[in-house]
Amino acid sequence: MVGGEGAVFLEGRDKTCHNLHVHPWARKAAVYAECVAANNASLFWTLVDEVYAHQDGINVPNAESQLRLFIKSRGGDDELIARCAGTQEVEHQLAASIQLGKEIGVTGTPSIFVDGRRIYNFSAANYALLNKAIQHEIP
Repeated sequence: MVGGEGAVFLEGRDKTCHNLHVHPWARKAAVYAECVAANNASLFWTLVDEVYAHQDGINVPNAESQLRLFIKSRGGDDELIARCAGTQEVEHQLAASIQLGKEIGVTGTPSIFVDGRRIYNFSAANYALLNKAIQHEIP
C-alpha cells in the first residue's frame, strides 16, 4: 500500500469524461487545461474556475482568445500554453484520458471511485457516504 498501512491514495483526473460535446468548445478548453496543468500546475484550478464562471460567454469562435485571456490575466504564459495546445502530444494525452473515462464508466462530473467502485449520487452533502467507503477499504 502506498504510504504505509492505513494510507489513502487520492488521484484526481480532470478530463476523463467523454461527454465533451456538452459545449462545442469544451475539447479546446480541455486541451488548454492539459497544457496549463503540465506547465503551471498552480494555475490549473484557477483556469477551471474561470471557465466555469464564464462558460455562458465562451463559444467556438472566441474560445481560444477567452482561454488565453484567462491564462494571461492570472499571470500565466498564454503563448507557451497556446503552443502546447497545438501539439499532437497533448491531443494524444486527452484522447487517452477520455478513453480511460469510457472504460471505467465515467458519464459526467464529478465521478468518484473508491477502490474501483463508483460512488453514485455523491455531493458535498454526502461526505458521510464517501468517508464510509474509504474507511471500508482501510485495513
